[in-house]
Amino acid sequence: MKRYGWFSVVLVLCSFTSCGGYHFPWQYYNAESFIAYYLAGDIKARSLGENCIELYWDTFDTKEYSYKSKGEEKEVYGELCVKHNDLGYNERKVDPKDLETGDFTYRMVYWKDFVAIDVVSDRDFDTEHPAGSSLGDIVEYGGWSYWEYIKNNYTGHEENHISGYINDLPADGLCLIKDLFLYFNEVPESAVGKHNLTITIIADDGTVFELDCPVELAIIDE
Repeated sequence: MKRYGWFSVVLVLCSFTSCGGYHFPWQYYNAESFIAYYLAGDIKARSLGENCIELYWDTFDTKEYSYKSKGEEKEVYGELCVKHNDLGYNERKVDPKDLETGDFTYRMVYWKDFVAIDVVSDRDFDTEHPAGSSLGDIVEYGGWSYWEYIKNNYTGHEENHISGYINDLPADGLCLIKDLFLYFNEVPESAVGKHNLTITIIADDGTVFELDCPVELAIIDE
């Protein structure tokens, strides 16, 4: 009996660990808000090969506001939850940082929402877009956000794809951003080659971010 008793215990433990992709019951907490972490590091830009730029921020070892924060940082977390009306989730969840597999940035977002993005190059793009002029009607954005899920009272897909031209952001702005990219879908012959871009991002609180990023542009074969 003891032999089978221990075997049963092992099976139970495995069912809550990486054996089955589950977690121990004590790893769960009552999540009053869906977003667990607001990340407050600096925004950075890097080229991801031809025609594509990633806008990113540190996920770990950075300033953050979370459900586990204390004092003033916990107050900021609460204010951000109120701002996004993320107050009635009330589900048992595992801390995203305790996830052993899958998406390690699940329920983590940048702490500011973006209301404007502009891009200029040090080179002519075409006759209508000389060096130093806005490429807002050329550059497109794409990424993933939790905003629609929370705005729709936690219904539908948790992560929703967002996309469009940077000169035509949604009326709400880009909110609760998980991932964000900029890309050039159509590149004329005159624009092929290296461009040194200046990317300006304005947050809803008036904060302005200016990023420099080189990128190689190439004609996309259809």
